[in-house]
Amino acid sequence: MDDYRTWILPPDEHYCVPKQNEIRFIGNRQTIALVMGSCISTVFVAGRGPYFAAANHIVIANPAEGSIIATKGARMQIEQIIEVFEREYGVGSGDIRCLHLIGAGSGKDRFRIAEENVREVVSILDEKRDRPVFRDTGSYMHATYSINGPGLSVLVENLMLKEHLSFSIDLDRLMSERVKDSSLLPAAPLVPNDPGFEFLVAKRVITFIPGTRKRQADQPDDAS
Repeated sequence: MDDYRTWILPPDEHYCVPKQNEIRFIGNRQTIALVMGSCISTVFVAGRGPYFAAANHIVIANPAEGSIIATKGARMQIEQIIEVFEREYGVGSGDIRCLHLIGAGSGKDRFRIAEENVREVVSILDEKRDRPVFRDTGSYMHATYSINGPGLSVLVENLMLKEHLSFSIDLDRLMSERVKDSSLLPAAPLVPNDPGFEFLVAKRVITFIPGTRKRQADQPDDAS
């Protein structure tokens, strides 16, 4: 494996963006950002306090051998994230979770690549029995993830539809067994009344949503 120490954001730095084929790791009071076109990313959180996060930038999930553009496929990147969490941070496999599957924008000239990226990454995560908490695929996406103690602030933006949502996550509750295997997940944050998102709100995993949002939970009991 490459020198993974270069993937970890130094404590005196606060912001990073993984480039193509890169993996980056952050800790407390740090932010990782993504800008995804047809590429796709798996964002992971790990720990039981302190918490850590990692994100990759997968160009082609299952690249041809010797590819110059895609030097690391999805399987290698995902397994390296897990390995670094275990080796460097001392986090057990049961405390590592895929938070977000995001990207794979399907512009007309990239539709096939985007679809294949999603299919391959989902297959790998299914194999590892790690269903993402959130999924935003099929469009060009921007997102940020900021750790502050047991809290995680998330911003998700669909660049094609010009929609965005920010919310806060309680990582202690997220990592609990109560929400790990829910059939309502993955949640779709930008979809109004999404059952998975509302489930996480009800379980107080999602603790704060600034601004307004059309959510079933916000509607009066008597809609008439």
